[in-house]
Amino acid sequence: PTPGKPGGEITSDVYPIQDGAMTVEKPTNAATLLAGVHGEDLRLTNADGEPLRGEDLVGTGTTVAQGGGPAELVIVVYGDLNGDGKIAVGDLLEMRRALLALTKLDGVWLRAATADSGEPEPNVRNILQLSRVLLNLTDSMKG
Repeated sequence: PTPGKPGGEITSDVYPIQDGAMTVEKPTNAATLLAGVHGEDLRLTNADGEPLRGEDLVGTGTTVAQGGGPAELVIVVYGDLNGDGKIAVGDLLEMRRALLALTKLDGVWLRAATADSGEPEPNVRNILQLSRVLLNLTDSMKG
């Protein structure tokens, strides 16, 4: 299929796409994300199924779907473990809960916690990197 055609695919020159997920390294709003994505009649919905527009933040679990075709991707925002599109203390608490085996992260949530490192679970290095992001010592979970 041809990108941008009915039944085509969703592509991007800005955001990496792998295994049905599009990776966003920093908090991003819907308008900015859509400006970097190619496809026909693209729609964003958050993890609760509510539509996102303009300045709404894109969070982990957001879906970008093509209205004229079957193409659909799930968004992974590194460091966003609760799907609100922000990287905040709540995300650090979720990661700590996972590290202590009080909760289990999988799928896009695991990728958001481990910054796609391929780790089977979040580890101390991931918590330290998320803490660095929260303290504005770095702007990315990759590091």
